[in-house]
Amino acid sequence: MRVKSKGVAYLLWFFLGVFGAHKFYLNKVGVGLLYLFTGALCAFGWLYDLFTLGNQVDLYNALHRPAPGVQLNQTFMMPGSQGPATGTD
Repeated sequence: MRVKSKGVAYLLWFFLGVFGAHKFYLNKVGVGLLYLFTGALCAFGWLYDLFTLGNQVDLYNALHRPAPGVQLNQTFMMPGSQGPATGTD
């Protein structure tokens, strides 16, 4: 997964926050839809995110960081297989 930027998150929050764009950016689809259909909970959620968005980005990055020693673009072998897994069995 790619690291999410606080700068991008805050730009999305400022310009499109009442539509939940910053929530979609952080893969919070459910909350993003709630913001989209309620105008960011009548702007209360938008204001709340002003103070919490930096921590939300930090939490996303911490939870989606690869484990130490794991490369993101490696080929995985299925147990008992003769070659790399292709997903077309």
